[in-house]
Amino acid sequence: RIIAIDGGPGKISVMAPPGKLGIILANKADSKGTVVSGVRTSSVLAEKISPGDRIIAIDGEDVSRMTVSEITTIMARKSEFERTLTVLTTPKHMIRNHSEAYAAANHSIDPEGS
Repeated sequence: RIIAIDGGPGKISVMAPPGKLGIILANKADSKGTVVSGVRTSSVLAEKISPGDRIIAIDGEDVSRMTVSEITTIMARKSEFERTLTVLTTPKHMIRNHSEAYAAANHSIDPEGS
């Protein structure tokens, strides 16, 4: 059984500055659309986007059913400008069973901070 520690998917808006973003996209295998498959450590979006997230809109334009090449074309066309990405986030911590969830919860406590 899988437990999501920090909730289900949510929709967020991310401001992407002009230039390259340092994210790697992949076509979603099980359906239409594109998923973030990697984020470079040097990416300006490293703290905002994670692998598994889906870009569903760019500046309000629905891209949820587009392929990687279609999204890349739109991003390249707008690369000189700030862009607003609407992202469907995925749970970041998937745990296989209760004992791992307990261990993970205990591990996150900082004994030095007491």
